[in-house]
Amino acid sequence: SHAFEDTERKITEGKRLLGCIPTGEVPYIMCGDLNSPSGSYVVSELDKVLGNLGPDPDQNTWTTKPFDYNGFIEDKLNWRLDHIYGKNITAVRSEILTTDVSDHLPLLIEVEI
Repeated sequence: SHAFEDTERKITEGKRLLGCIPTGEVPYIMCGDLNSPSGSYVVSELDKVLGNLGPDPDQNTWTTKPFDYNGFIEDKLNWRLDHIYGKNITAVRSEILTTDVSDHLPLLIEVEI
C-alpha cells in the first residue's frame, strides 16, 4: 500500500496471515518483509501473539537505495519493514546484516533447538 498505510485490503491480508499461525505449543517461526512498520495493524497484532526474535524493532531495515513512488520519497534507512517472530523458540543471537544488493537489509538469527 502507498507509504505503508493500513488500507482495508492490507488489514484483511493481515487477518488472513494471523489466521495461519498455529495454536498450541509447537515451536513456530515466521519471518519476512511485511511492508508494514511498527504501529501498523499487522505488526501490532503479531506483537500480541508472537514474540519478536530480534533484532530490536527500533533498528531499521529499509531503504538502502533511493525510492520514489507516487510522491512517497525515501532515501534513508528510516523504516523497519522486515521482521522475525516466533513462539516457543529461544533466540540466541540476532543481527541486521549490511548489503548493497537489496534495498532491504537482511536479518540473521540463531535459535536454540
